[in-house]
Amino acid sequence: MPLENRKIPLYLYFRTIINVVATIIILIIGAVVVTILAALSLGKLNNWIVENVGRAIGRSVLWISGVRMHMHYLADRNLPPAIYISNHSSTLDMFIILGMGLPHVRFVAKYELQYNPMLFIMGRLTGQIFIIRQNSQKAIDNLRKAYSRIKKQRLSLYVAPEGTRGHAGI
Repeated sequence: MPLENRKIPLYLYFRTIINVVATIIILIIGAVVVTILAALSLGKLNNWIVENVGRAIGRSVLWISGVRMHMHYLADRNLPPAIYISNHSSTLDMFIILGMGLPHVRFVAKYELQYNPMLFIMGRLTGQIFIIRQNSQKAIDNLRKAYSRIKKQRLSLYVAPEGTRGHAGI
């Protein structure tokens, strides 16, 4: 039977509503915690915040969504700066990436994420890099501006370069 003709069970609608509400609550709590920690530390705890608070937010959303995540670190957590690159095809990917708790990392994110007040607060306070994907020159300029900070602070960078994907009929 074609996907568009299948009936979706009612319990999945309720589960989706519960997941969305719980995710919003987790993001609100996360934004408050990040704001307090960033303000009290004057930005000196940003790596700790991204690694630990980000990991807690990511894993909490995944847990509520029924996704179990087990990390096995094969290398020392004091790695030299690196560029992490991955595909990105789901909203859950953002929480999976956060849930990994990568050390000393900053994320390149689409500018539109800042329309969500919680992501705006957390992203800006922790030094994430927001780019306007529709304007390549501006995106490159933003990355160049961030480069000196990233290099000076010996940070890693996480990029999902393929951009937005659309899934017809879903």
